[in-house]
Amino acid sequence: MKQAIAQGPQAGRGAQFVVYDDAGHAFFADYRPSYRQADAEDGWKRALAWFRQHGVG
Repeated sequence: MKQAIAQGPQAGRGAQFVVYDDAGHAFFADYRPSYRQADAEDGWKRALAWFRQHGVG
């Protein structure tokens, strides 16, 4: 993942990587012990903003 983050700007795409340090796999699944509410809410907010910015939805 670190390699993908480092190469992102070179691809000329509008991608954005956000790493939540304390979040593991499935941190967005609110029915699992791995759920991280603050990270999930921030991720959702960022995803919606990205979609709006790129004319999706």
